Amino acid sequence: MNIEITTGGPDSLGVTSEPEYRTVLVDVGITVNNSGSSGAVDSVNGHTGAVTGLLEASNNLSDLGSASTARGNLGLGGAAVLNIGTTTGTVAAGDDSRLTNSRAPSGSAGGDLSGSYPNPTVAKLNGVTVTGTPTAGQVPTATSGTAAAWASPAAPASTVVAASSFGQTSAAGSATSYSRSDHTHGTPAAPIVGKTCTVNETNATTSQQASTQLVIPVAANAVYIMLGKLAIQTPASVNFVHGFTGPSGVTMIWGDSSSFLSSIGSTDSWSGTAAMKWANIFGTLTVGGTAGNLTVTFASGTASNTATLGAGSHILLARIS
Repeated sequence: MNIEITTGGPDSLGVTSEPEYRTVLVDVGITVNNSGSSGAVDSVNGHTGAVTGLLEASNNLSDLGSASTARGNLGLGGAAVLNIGTTTGTVAAGDDSRLTNSRAPSGSAGGDLSGSYPNPTVAKLNGVTVTGTPTAGQVPTATSGTAAAWASPAAPASTVVAASSFGQTSAAGSATSYSRSDHTHGTPAAPIVGKTCTVNETNATTSQQASTQLVIPVAANAVYIMLGKLAIQTPASVNFVHGFTGPSGVTMIWGDSSSFLSSIGSTDSWSGTAAMKWANIFGTLTVGGTAGNLTVTFASGTASNTATLGAGSHILLARIS
């Protein structure tokens, strides 16, 4: 191959005048034209003629045969030759105003929604289709595991049945309103309750007589600690005898500092001195499934001798379960 290169003029390499470069060019079949003329010709394998098909730097690639083919050869996509703009066939700039706010969705809605965006409607609740058109007061009501319809809420029960509330009895009544006059509820029992005598009570028989003042309500299935002080009086050498009664199923272990009684039906006795004195008693009361009253009873140890349960006598119950 022989190529002629000028060493002067506008097409000069500017280096081929040096002997060492000439030697290299000649070795590969390139001949150098030193004429410096602008119309340089080449000599390749003995063929000479004007050099054509070359890219001119001053044309900035405008002399490419196919810009799209050249772009493909360079691995560039279609955006490489698109203008920046806001119309079809352009690419958006990084500061395009369309990229600075939310865009309304479009197309058909799915999931629990029906219709099309931007204004879909709710057709289901968690995948369950709700049918019909509601009226005032209606709510979605399941008709099966996969369907629901608008319906009015079910009416509440017309009455409230009697029941136990905090250990006390609640009365039955209407449930159509929330008025307290419709029905009543039991009052919660206080954790500590007690009763005291305000006047003396007497009994001149040997039969146990119930006190009308030392009567304390007790709740079902409850356990109490009992503490009491009885002001008692009988003639000298005549015993004051006392005990308790309670609702069915109640048990009590009780007594004083010198006696231990294992039954609520037992009685304790104190020798009389003809003067008023204190009798200290204590115990544990266990109530079964029936509520009722714990009542103090008393009697004279000898017939026709008066036993007095004095004013100031009192019993306290502290509920522990």
